[in-house]
Amino acid sequence: RGDGLVVLSPGLESYWRARGVQVPIHVIPRAVEPKIFSATPSSDPFDDRAPKGGRLLVVCRHVREKNVQRLLALFARHVAPLRPDATLTLVGDGPDHDLFVEAAEQLGIADRCFFAGEQSLVSMPTWYAHADLFVYASLSETYGQVVTEASWCGLPSVAFADGMGVSGQIVDGVDGELVNPGPDERAADADFGARVVRLLREPLRRRAFALEARRRAHLRADPRRCVARYYEAFGEARDHARRSFVTPSRPRELRLLGRWTGVHAVALGLGLLRAPAVLNRNNAATPSWTLG
Repeated sequence: RGDGLVVLSPGLESYWRARGVQVPIHVIPRAVEPKIFSATPSSDPFDDRAPKGGRLLVVCRHVREKNVQRLLALFARHVAPLRPDATLTLVGDGPDHDLFVEAAEQLGIADRCFFAGEQSLVSMPTWYAHADLFVYASLSETYGQVVTEASWCGLPSVAFADGMGVSGQIVDGVDGELVNPGPDERAADADFGARVVRLLREPLRRRAFALEARRRAHLRADPRRCVARYYEAFGEARDHARRSFVTPSRPRELRLLGRWTGVHAVALGLGLLRAPAVLNRNNAATPSWTLG
């Protein structure tokens, strides 16, 4: 019954179209705050044991649906053995934090995984600026704002193609790498790791991705552009409402009111209405009339 729908990604647009939504759908991504993410980075925040050139960064809540355990496993199997200088830094916290720390220990990569904890939003541009690649394994995102924030700061991503928010932010082979997550997870994890290793080995390719990621993020997530697109969506919704408006001979609301009035008139005539109790069992006045 609406006149327009705003979604964050083309994947969500397809989702709602497949479920019968007929009204105009507007894909408007989340904006990035330039005052924060265009600020000059501060000094290197990474652990001294994480050498420049092999720094992988992931930023997320530490909960299972972010697929961090899978990321740790593929790092251990497909990246760490081929790149002795590669490290994985995890920014964030959450209820499954200890589970992820334990997983890193069991995988034998505790000395190459650094849990930086929750960091302030204003510090994130510095983390992105001093990293070499952003890696993201989550398949549960409606959007995945951290991918755009990393791109805004010129940090390209290797991520699983989720068909939703993340897939709408990365063009595979242009500004990052999108990896098919399955159904063969072993092959997918090996592919993910191979792409990470390749980008770490090819700084010029990584640099080209970084420039394009920054350019596209600034176009996509500029607040003024996003606000302008909302105004356009409101305008189209107004026009859609005007085109779709039909004056019914007897509006549904009036029909319902008529039924309600009729039922209560009959009840009143039969003496079935009683005054509300002064107090109910919660010591609160009953707010309306009821059938007795």
